[in-house]
Amino acid sequence: MKRVFPAHAGVIPHDDELGSHSVSFPRTCGGDPLRPVSYRDIVELLRDRGITVHHTTVMRWVHHYGPIFKALWRRHQTAHAKSWRIDETYIRVKGRWAYLYRAIDSNGLTMDFELRKHRD
Repeated sequence: MKRVFPAHAGVIPHDDELGSHSVSFPRTCGGDPLRPVSYRDIVELLRDRGITVHHTTVMRWVHHYGPIFKALWRRHQTAHAKSWRIDETYIRVKGRWAYLYRAIDSNGLTMDFELRKHRD
């Protein structure tokens, strides 16, 4: 079954529609793994999986979703702050009491945690 996405469609197929195929960029994109992937290369990858789409549609997807992915990436790639603190609490896990230690940075993000049977 071929799926057709015209240039004006503006929808991106979900992962379950694409299937779980591994992508071999060196074979598909000219043999050089460091070469940038063009919109036409993406069209070729999708065509190999039975999805017909125009390269301008891929360009529109990049222009629309690119800034969103960039913002999400920047939010998750930031390094932890220089200051941090240790939080200790006593919790019940599967009916047994244990000590939970968490390292929390100044942004409130958990850097690391440890669960112990006995207090340190």
